[in-house]
Amino acid sequence: HTRLAAVSGLGDVYKRQVDVLKFLLEDNCSLVVRPSGTEPKLKTYISVSAANKETAEAVESEICKSAEVYLK
Repeated sequence: HTRLAAVSGLGDVYKRQVDVLKFLLEDNCSLVVRPSGTEPKLKTYISVSAANKETAEAVESEICKSAEVYLK
């Protein structure tokens, strides 16, 4: 896993290390995977950039399906 410091510029109060994997995808999209802090499972977050809602939902669905294959 990757150890990342919190975003720089926020000051020392917010700086801490967290276990996070961030995948930068095509077309300004990303997938973030991190462990849950309270349960034995992974949390995933998908960020999509698209021209409209319908396209964004289609891209999100495609990323989700691909992530399910790789995260099993």
